[in-house]
Amino acid sequence: RKCARLGWKLLEQLPNLIDLHLDPESAVLLSSQVSTFLPSLKHLYLGDNNVDEEVKWGRVPQWVWGLSQLELLHLVGFTEDISLGGLWQCLPKLRWLRIYDFLNLKSVVDVNNITPQQNETTCPTDAKQQIACLSKLEHLATSGCPALHLP
Repeated sequence: RKCARLGWKLLEQLPNLIDLHLDPESAVLLSSQVSTFLPSLKHLYLGDNNVDEEVKWGRVPQWVWGLSQLELLHLVGFTEDISLGGLWQCLPKLRWLRIYDFLNLKSVVDVNNITPQQNETTCPTDAKQQIACLSKLEHLATSGCPALHLP
């Protein structure tokens, strides 16, 4: 089934949007500025389980970590990610986290995942500090993540 592609021009007209479901085919034109035009977004379902390699992300897009109001994050099918560590402090209100079908994901917190753009002041490098960033988390679900180790 084909869905319309969503572009930033449509989404920037919806600043009160709180719930968004996207796959890579429908979100292919979204820019890294998503957080600026969706300041109220609380629930995000993001799936990368599309069989069309041309519209596959492979990794969770960086713009996800700019959505500081997120309370529910549901990620499906990002096969290239091996860690999601180092970025949880960007989502201080996160209460629900669902991670499905990350075939290569080894860790939800990992000191080796820090990118050059991040530094010691903005990014907790210790796994315990990263877990502390998830202190509001009430629900955690994982499935189809055979390599995942939760500390």
